[in-house]
Amino acid sequence: VIYNGADLDFFNPKGNGTPPKDKIRIMVIEGSFYGGHERDLLNAYGFAKSMAEHSRKPIELVIASRAPTHMLKNLPTSANVEVHWLGIVPLTEIPTLDRSAHLFFPAEINAACPNAVIEAMACGLPIVSFATGSLPELVEGNAGRVVPYGANYWNLEAPDFNTICTAGMEVYEKQEKFRPSARRSAESRFDMHKMAQRYVDILFG
Repeated sequence: VIYNGADLDFFNPKGNGTPPKDKIRIMVIEGSFYGGHERDLLNAYGFAKSMAEHSRKPIELVIASRAPTHMLKNLPTSANVEVHWLGIVPLTEIPTLDRSAHLFFPAEINAACPNAVIEAMACGLPIVSFATGSLPELVEGNAGRVVPYGANYWNLEAPDFNTICTAGMEVYEKQEKFRPSARRSAESRFDMHKMAQRYVDILFG
């Protein structure tokens, strides 16, 4: 298995972007919520809402993606959750966005090997996710926390948010532990140059 890689010079912890001190900022970066990914978007919002209830702090859910207008209009609302919908953002803005959050939530269920997760770790942004798809393989050690979904995700059932909120609070409260670990994980496992060399070795070795 050859995992995807990231440009560790471009995606790095140094530069613009600082997490706010008066709220918990959750970052979601997905290519699209079209094509039957409604459950993904509802999970992102449900996580933010549950984090607000667990933490008793304001939550800022920042989403960079595209989605049908009717989905955005029908999202639930909560007094303690701000949703900032950015649409599709240029690649050059992603490192700043990642550095400005406390944690990254991969919304897509059963993602194969999401580059956005690897890029977040390269920026020192810890991952908090459900154990679906490749996430248990990608997020190891203290690069973040991966927890059971708690329901049948193949049937797109609603997950158990209690467990993931406990994990989210741990990551939020121990940023000094998780942020460097996320970066180290990216350096050791997801360097795009090492990825390319492995392909070269297989194809021409």
